[in-house]
Order: sequence, then C-alpha cells, then structure tokens
Amino acid sequence: MTRQSFYPFRSERAKVEYEAYYLERAKAWPVASETMLLDTPSGTTLVRASGRVTDPPLVLLPGVRTSSLMWSYSIAALSANHRTYALDIMGDAGLSVSRREISKPEDLARWLDEVLTVLVPEGPVSLMGISYGGWLAGQYALRFPGRLRNLVLLAPAGIVLPLSFAFFVRVALLSIPVPGLGGGPLRRTLHWLSPDAARGDDACRARVEQVITDVQMAVRHFVLPPPGLANHPR
Repeated sequence: MTRQSFYPFRSERAKVEYEAYYLERAKAWPVASETMLLDTPSGTTLVRASGRVTDPPLVLLPGVRTSSLMWSYSIAALSANHRTYALDIMGDAGLSVSRREISKPEDLARWLDEVLTVLVPEGPVSLMGISYGGWLAGQYALRFPGRLRNLVLLAPAGIVLPLSFAFFVRVALLSIPVPGLGGGPLRRTLHWLSPDAARGDDACRARVEQVITDVQMAVRHFVLPPPGLANHPR
C-alpha cells in the first residue's frame, strides 16, 4: 500500500502543526536528554533518553493518544537512578512511524521487543507503563517474560479488570475529529478516568489539562487506528 509523505498525519499541514507543538512541548522536559530515531522492521521509533548510561535501564510507555512527553512531570525522579527511555508508542500519537500494520496486541509486543533489542541488547530491562502503556507492558510481559527485570503497571487498562462498554463508547466518541466535540466530552472523560487528579491541587489539575490538550492535538492531526487493546479479546 502506497502511503502519502505526511503519513500518519491527516495532511502535510497537520504534520507541520503537530511537529511544532511537539517540539515546543519538549522544551518542558526538565532534565538533560537525547532523542533517537530507532529503525526496526516495524518502523521508526522515537526514543527520549535521560539519566546516566551506566544506570539500570527503565523503559517508559505513555497513555493512549499522548506521547513520551507525558512523562515530563516524573522524569527527574525516574532518571535519578535509571537510564530512562521514554517511547512514542508505534501506531499512536507522537513521532514514531510504522512500516507495517500495527493493530493487534502481538504487533505491538513484537514492535516493543524490536526496540528493546536495540536499546538493551543484553541483560534484563525494567518496563513501566501507564494506562494504555500499562496494558502494552503487560502484553509484552506475557510474551517475553525473560527480558524483564521489573514490571511496573500504573492504572493499566484492562489488565486487572476488563474494560467496560462505557469506556469503549467514550473512547470511540473522542476519536471523531468533529469541531467542538473534543473539549467538553474529552474533559469529562479525563475527569471520569482520573477523578482524584481532577479534584487535586493546582499542579494536579494542570497535568490533567495538559493531557487533555495532548489528546485533542492527536485526534485533530492524526489518522490513527483504534488502540491495540480494542482488538484484544475480552
């Protein structure tokens, strides 16, 4: 299948706008870092590395329709004693670009194993994921348990309890780029998913608002398949 030069964005303009937003957002990364574009059979993956190269590796997977930049609020603590690698998940928002279809759990687990093989070719690695990233980390652990030193799952989607029908309805509605649809419903959905943060102090509420903006930008600028967990048997 022939892909247009701006894939996976909606248009060339959408690509330029999102990349500008992403680069501006990256300025808030609070510690020294380097970005890498890793080429593997599944495609090109953006990796943001922080911390000392001699420290144990820790790979970070963000929530759905966000990017590696979701970890900016906690990266200072996480990289104090680890060499952290924050990934843009293939087939989701960010600057990773797939070369083949990435839709099923096994596609994502294979992609992640390709990336880990490049980043940490020898020895075990610690893996941390939040929400959708937690689901993906769990899928990887089921298939490649020997590669992991530690597994940290933060509010993992559909791992401990099955996702409800209401969850999938809300997510489906948020994936429709209709003008005016994203703001109110998206804010209510994020508050529904993270009630403690939404009712927290100013810093917590600011983080929720940042996630809302990130997701709005993703829905507006990308043509993305449903998250991999939507294709997981329930």
